[in-house]
Order: sequence, then C-alpha cells, then structure tokens
Amino acid sequence: MITPDTHFETNRQEHSLLPASRGLKHKSAWATARRCSYLAAVLIAISAATCTTVIAQTSFQTNLGTRSPKAACVNNAAKWGYVDSTGKLVINPKFDSTEPFSDDLAAVQVDGKWGFIDPTGNMAIPLRFNKANSFAEHLAAVQVGKKWGYIDKTGNLVIPAQFDFAQKFSEQFAAVQVDRKWGYIDTTGKVLIAPKFDSAKRFSEGLAAVQLDHKWGYVDAAGTIVIAPHFDGAASFSEQLALVQSAGTFGYIDKTGHAVTPPRLTSAGALSLQHVSEQRDPVEVGGRYDYIDKVGNVVIPLQVEGVCGL
Repeated sequence: MITPDTHFETNRQEHSLLPASRGLKHKSAWATARRCSYLAAVLIAISAATCTTVIAQTSFQTNLGTRSPKAACVNNAAKWGYVDSTGKLVINPKFDSTEPFSDDLAAVQVDGKWGFIDPTGNMAIPLRFNKANSFAEHLAAVQVGKKWGYIDKTGNLVIPAQFDFAQKFSEQFAAVQVDRKWGYIDTTGKVLIAPKFDSAKRFSEGLAAVQLDHKWGYVDAAGTIVIAPHFDGAASFSEQLALVQSAGTFGYIDKTGHAVTPPRLTSAGALSLQHVSEQRDPVEVGGRYDYIDKVGNVVIPLQVEGVCGL
C-alpha cells in the first residue's frame, strides 16, 4: 500500500506571556515583533495573490547544456511561461498555453494561434497554426484548418495536413487518425499500419499500446497484436515495463504481458497512463501528486496540487 509522507503540518506555539520584570522595554519589543510579523504576513499574502502557484514541468529534460526551460503556470493570470531546472523564471508568463521544449523549440499559444519559441523566448516559427504539438524526431504535428500534418524546424509543412488528428513521432512511427480510426505513418507520411484501432499511443521499445472494443493491448512494428487487448488502460513501455489498468487498479507488466507488480495503485490521475520517466511515474494520492518508482515506492513527494504536462 503506497503511503506517501503527508506530515507537512507546522506546529505553531504561541508565546504570548512575558515575564513582568522585563518592563515596558520588553513590551515595546514585543509590540515591534508583532508589527513585523503582521507586515511579513501581509507581504506573503500579496506575494501569494500575485503568483498563486508556480508548478514546474516534471519531465527532467537534460538535453541542453544548461537544461531546457520547463513549462510553468501562474494561476491567477492564467498565463504560462518557463522556469529553469532550479525553478527560476526564465521566460515570462505571457502565453495562453504551452508545450514542453524539444529540439530547442516549444509550441506556444497566443490569442488562439500556435507557433514555436526558442529557449530565449523569441518566436522561431510564427503563430499561424490552430494547434501544435512538441517536436519529436525533428518533426512536429500541427493543425492547419481542420486537418493535421507535420512541419520541420523551419516551419515548412513536410507532411500535408490530411489527418483528423496526429500524434508525435517516436521510433520513426506516428499515430494518426483517419475516419475515427487510428494507424501509424513514417516520417515521410507513408502509412505503415493501416488505421483500424479505436485509439493508439506512441511506439516505445518496439511496441505500441492500441485500443480495440474498449480494451487495450499492444502491437509490434508490423501491426501484429503481441499482447491481447484486455486492459482498461495501457501506457507506453519504458525500462521494459508498461503501466496498465485493470478493474480500477494499476500495475506494471513486462513485454510478455505478465504482471510484475501487484495492481495496487488506486489513483493515477496525474499519470494519464504515461510512460515511466527516468524510472518514475507521477500518481495522485489524496489530491497530491508524487513520483513512484517501478515497484510503487514513493521517491519524490512533490507536495503540489498539479503538474504541468508531461
């Protein structure tokens, strides 16, 4: 049973009594201390109102020499910016929505349109798309009109906008939707696995999670089902394991489909069935999001009420 540390309460002791022999000097000092405490409380309240919560994206990217900026949100202004790995704000919150940095670019939204910025916050690809995903394998899925295609890092549309929806590339495959069915294309736009699944996720370690008749299983690069669809939810493989959901509980399976950890996790709201990131997954426990390792132990108690997109 996962029982993350929840002892974050501060024991407050009131020292309201002063020795009478200390006289008026001590009373004055006490009054001054109270005024300082009150002023500090006011300043804290103003600070909290100005920037209610800044939540660093938890993907722990290290692909740049100085680390990629992480998406951060400022709740009261409903604007997004980016922080560095220490939590320092490096790109001011001015975007309506953001995606993580990848290939030195990040998708951002302003006034309903999407473009891409570089790590300094300068616009590298103009705001002209209806929606955009992060770059992966040097391509990014973008929506032009009502259809999705892919651009390169110069902003050129290299795979025409022809799909109902499109996901990021992974292992030279990208899941795309056509007529409500999902299949996979390569980086040239060629169909590798015909659209026949109700839903599909990215390839990882040679396998991809797919949904048929409301159940999830796994296919290989040829489109052959290698783990029969019988899970209620399924994540991409990482470190030879994948998180799956059955009957309201979560656990890990190996590439043969056998369970390697007991299905004991009862809440994974933040996870959204994502892959293991550096051998850690975020899970929700009592309204908080923590990171667990592959056997379910809490390794990073985040102590926050949300995480930015993975």
